[in-house]
Amino acid sequence: MVHTGFLRPSLIDHVNIARIDRNPLEDQALWRPYPTHREPRPSYLSQSFDEACNLSTVARDISRSMFADERVSPTLEPAPHQSREELYERLRRWHSLLPEAFDSRYRPPPHIILLRMRYHALIINLFSCISDDEISSTTSDAPKTPESPPRHTPETKYNVWEVTQSAALGIAALTRLHRREYGMSRAHHFAMYAINLALFTMLEQESFNVLDQDFLSLASAFSIVASRSALGRNLFHIFRQSVRAKEQGSRIRDASALPDELKDLFDEQSSAEGHSRFDEYAEGLEKLNQEAKYHGIGVDPEHGLQEYPGLGLSDMLDRYESLSLGKDDVLSERHRPTGC
Repeated sequence: MVHTGFLRPSLIDHVNIARIDRNPLEDQALWRPYPTHREPRPSYLSQSFDEACNLSTVARDISRSMFADERVSPTLEPAPHQSREELYERLRRWHSLLPEAFDSRYRPPPHIILLRMRYHALIINLFSCISDDEISSTTSDAPKTPESPPRHTPETKYNVWEVTQSAALGIAALTRLHRREYGMSRAHHFAMYAINLALFTMLEQESFNVLDQDFLSLASAFSIVASRSALGRNLFHIFRQSVRAKEQGSRIRDASALPDELKDLFDEQSSAEGHSRFDEYAEGLEKLNQEAKYHGIGVDPEHGLQEYPGLGLSDMLDRYESLSLGKDDVLSERHRPTGC
């Protein structure tokens, strides 16, 4: 599966194996949501695999066109350049041709929900970094998270903010479906990536509101999937600090319907009131300060790993990669595309 999760070019060009034909009999085999007692449903395994291969082809071209760097591998043949709009149209065309059975109305199995999450995540990745020749002279004066570079409005026929926010809302809707049908405690690890990506996309809105119901439902789901691993707990801690950097604690404190745990999580003043269980989620983040290529976090000696500035989306993905994969031997340090 080719992905653009860390905004790097794919080293995979093609697979030297014949494409597997769809098997209608396999599609009708029942998928049983063990260990729950929900009713079984058609798996559509063959069809979903075929669609995943189609989406991987688009993901490969996005990664090679948007995030290419000649230092990655001089042996890679240069990919034909495609504009952001052309790639976005290819994604939309892929989505429009999905079988009707993949629609949320039919409550498909989790692997199909994740496939559709991947579509929305690719849209966010596609518009995450805007190069200089796509930048208009108009820039936003809205408050930024401390480490975020200024965001610009690209001159395309699409409203990039609307496109990416719509994709984040799409992930939120699919997450609610997954949680309602199957719960989140056993969700695939990609769900954590997609939910985290959607949350940071929402955080970059000029009109971000911490009490937005889509945001809160995603944050609640994130707390479940993140608690299962050291990586997830580290990412959740970064998320907490990035929300607190928005300084919307007064809204949180005045929200009578918000659980105390969420108030503690998001209120930037709550740290002064004592220890929170989420403070323990910082254990392991010290790795980011061991080498310069990890770009560091929480280096302030007074506050350390508990009170560091929030991160923007591309900075978060950089730390995400460092925590989950490390820095591989292909590049000594991440090549950051222009605009990130």
